[in-house]
Amino acid sequence: MPNENRPSTRPSASRKRTRDEVDPSNEIPQNTKKQRKSSKKQQEINQAQQLADIKKLEMTIKKLKKELKTAEAGKTAVEDEDEIANFESEEDDPEPMSSFRPEMRHIDTTILPRQRLIPAGSAPRPAFTSVTNTMAPLDHYSSNDEDEDMDFGNPTTATTSQLTAPSYHPSRSPSPLASALANHTVTEPLQVAGWKNGIAPTSGNKPCASDYSDIVKRVILKACCRYEVFIVTENAFPDSDTQLTKAQDYFAEACGTIGVDYRVTDRILGIIKARGSRIRVLLPLPHPYDLLQPLTKALPYLCLSFSIIPPTSTTILPAPFDALPRHTPSTRPSSASTSASAQLRVTSTVSNTPAGNNTSHDVQHCQRNSAHQRRKIGAGWRNLSNYLKYGFKPRPTSKNITNNKKRAEELLEDDCFCWASPLGRAGGFAEYRHIYDILHNVFFQKWQKSLGMAYADNFNPLPLPTLALIITSIAFHIQQYEHDGIIGKQAFSETFVKDLYEGYLKKVEDWVNLDPAVTLKLRERAYRHAIRFGGGSVTTVKGMSEEAKQRAQMELTGRDVDAPVEEDSDASQDL
Repeated sequence: MPNENRPSTRPSASRKRTRDEVDPSNEIPQNTKKQRKSSKKQQEINQAQQLADIKKLEMTIKKLKKELKTAEAGKTAVEDEDEIANFESEEDDPEPMSSFRPEMRHIDTTILPRQRLIPAGSAPRPAFTSVTNTMAPLDHYSSNDEDEDMDFGNPTTATTSQLTAPSYHPSRSPSPLASALANHTVTEPLQVAGWKNGIAPTSGNKPCASDYSDIVKRVILKACCRYEVFIVTENAFPDSDTQLTKAQDYFAEACGTIGVDYRVTDRILGIIKARGSRIRVLLPLPHPYDLLQPLTKALPYLCLSFSIIPPTSTTILPAPFDALPRHTPSTRPSSASTSASAQLRVTSTVSNTPAGNNTSHDVQHCQRNSAHQRRKIGAGWRNLSNYLKYGFKPRPTSKNITNNKKRAEELLEDDCFCWASPLGRAGGFAEYRHIYDILHNVFFQKWQKSLGMAYADNFNPLPLPTLALIITSIAFHIQQYEHDGIIGKQAFSETFVKDLYEGYLKKVEDWVNLDPAVTLKLRERAYRHAIRFGGGSVTTVKGMSEEAKQRAQMELTGRDVDAPVEEDSDASQDL
């Protein structure tokens, strides 16, 4: 039978299997193998790869559509590369590079022009000072036919030729940085303000101008004076930004006036700005004891100059001020030793010799000082009379306190205290004499380097801020009488005074607007009186009068300058 002759695939049991043979009975069919499941991480990787392939395919389709659209319009997607056909394009690389587009990955190869060399000494080398620090875009230099005939010279001594100015594209313009560098001018560094004797002050001391060298101190003091003038004549209470700006400006102005250039520091600015509060503190009314200081110091000299036995005292106080609690000397006697009719009370603190034992030297010394001390006494009593002119009682008794409060209310009503006659409610506004006494004694002190005399032009005519600041200082103290019946220790500071000052500044401006011409003359007259009080003179420079102008014009009209002059003429006849 045919099946009997077919060889059996199963090896016979009598034959042994070799090592390389596989037992067919142990083979598992392919369809019965267990399929392994991918891990979660592998699934995410496969999904990301699929998304990347899809995105890449979409970009390829979009690019093909764009190229097709460009080809239909008769344009090419990229520039012709005939000149660099021998170079390999990076767009032909099959492997992906990055996320940049092919147009951006394309490298434009540019061949630089040849550098022309000339022999040394054949052309002048450009000076370094003629080189300008400008930055501009450079174009390719155009090659000329003359380049082929250039002599390169000796390589060891050759120098580069002077390049011509490049041709600029009309649409190109220098960058802002290039313009700034071209217009930049080199300035010398500012000098550092030096300390006095080269020693820095200790950190605990208050900053002052004397901490610096003499020249720096002079600059700071000049800037301080100018800042004080600004506070008094323009803005009594400026804000922080204005203070800083003005302090910097006046320091630079002082440096320019003296001819130096120092760097301003925060410490110097603090010294200048502190002068604002300093000049405002000088305005309040003085205490009666402060007004009597010239009297207490001058009376012993006057007694000796007139051969009078001087009192054995250096402190002399009038009887009405016995009960004042302010800085009263500790050596004052008790009230029992005070006579009701005594005008002056003397305290024995220093023993003096009798008049007969005074040496001639002491008498001569007292006589030399008598005139000056008499002037101080007169000024002291005048200031005291101005202080008491409003009718306030200095003794802090219950009756005086009641009267002072009532008087303060009357003076503050309709601002009667600043009229010419406060108690009589008559006269003009801002014409009270005490206002101008403060102006004279604070800004135009006699025999001193006063602020008003140094900067007289800033006070001509009397500035409205100055007038308002003086009126504010008077009202400030009257309000203290209204509240407490006596002068308190409240500081004349911006916190308590700024609103009051702004109110009186508005009132002064309204007063000027009523009749600008008349008020201007009044303020000019106040300036002239202040200058004379300070020991100066007001010189008014005027031109020719109308009558003099007409007479001179008539003489010049009929005059012939070119006419010959007779040599024998007598000059006296012409006169």
